[in-house]
Amino acid sequence: MPELVRRDFLKLAASTGWLAPGGASPAAQPPLPEGIPLRFRQIHLDFHTSEHIQDVGAAFDPDEFAGLLVKAHVNSVTCFARCHHGWIYFDTKKHPERRHPHLKRNLLAEQIQACHRRNIRVPIYITVEWDHYSATHHPEWLVLDEKGYPTGTPLYEPGFYRNLCLNSPYRDFLREHVEEVLTTLPVDGIFFDIVHPRECNSRWCRERMEKAGLDPTRQSDRLRHALETVNEFKREFTALVRRYHPKATIFYNSGHIGPRHRAVARCSHISNWSRYRAAAGVICTFPLRRATAGPSESKYWG
Repeated sequence: MPELVRRDFLKLAASTGWLAPGGASPAAQPPLPEGIPLRFRQIHLDFHTSEHIQDVGAAFDPDEFAGLLVKAHVNSVTCFARCHHGWIYFDTKKHPERRHPHLKRNLLAEQIQACHRRNIRVPIYITVEWDHYSATHHPEWLVLDEKGYPTGTPLYEPGFYRNLCLNSPYRDFLREHVEEVLTTLPVDGIFFDIVHPRECNSRWCRERMEKAGLDPTRQSDRLRHALETVNEFKREFTALVRRYHPKATIFYNSGHIGPRHRAVARCSHISNWSRYRAAAGVICTFPLRRATAGPSESKYWG
C-alpha cells in the first residue's frame, strides 16, 4: 500500500465532508496546491550538547537509531548540524574549530544515511540567533539594548540565550556554514531555529536605520527595522537553500506563526500547510506550539 501523506489525507477528508466546519461544502473550497508531501510522523530531536559532555556519539549505532524510528512508525526526524552551544555535528572543513570537541565521528551524515535507507526524511537543524560559541568569541556580534548592553542571558549565569545580531558579521559566518551544509550533506529540509525580530542598537543596525531614514532613538523605528531585518534574512537564506535544493522544506522557527509572517510566507513550506487545512475545509488557527521541549511529534516541523 502506498504511503499516505498529509496532502492525500486531507484530500480524502475534504471529499467526504469529514473536516468541513459548520456543514460547509468541501467542493466550495479551493484546490489543494501541488507541493512537497509532508510526513505524518515527525520527531524533533533536540540535541543541544555542551562541551562538558564527554564521548559524544561514541557508542552511537546508526542502524539501531534508524531501526527504532521504523518500529515507532516515524518517517521524518530533525537532526542537528549545529546547536545552541554553537557546536557542529558533522565533518566540517570550513569551521573545524566549531566541531564538538568530544565528537569523533561524522554523526549527522551517519544519521541521514541510516534514515534514508529506510525512507525516513531528515530535515537538518541549524540554530540562528542563539550560538554560545559565537557569543563568547565574538561579543561584538551581540544584540544591544537601547543602553548599549547585550540582551539575553547575563554573562555569569547559566544558559546560552544571548542574542546575536543578524546585521553583524555573524551573518557572514552563518551563510558560509549553511552553504557547507547544503553542499556536503543530503538535504531533505532545513529547520532554522530562533528567528525573531530583535530590537537592536548595534553599530550595524544603527547604520542601517540611519541609511533607511529611520531614527534609532525611537523604539517604533527600531521595531520596524527589526522586522525588516528578519524578513530580509528569511528571503536571503531561502534563496540560498533553493539554489542548491529547490524541493527542500524550509522552516523558520520563532515559537508560533502569526500575521507578521504573511509578508514572507513563501519563504517557508509552512504556508502550504495552512493552505492544506483551508482546502480541506478546516479553520487554520494560529499560533501552533510544540508540546514538549524534547523529542516530540509536531504538526509542522517536518
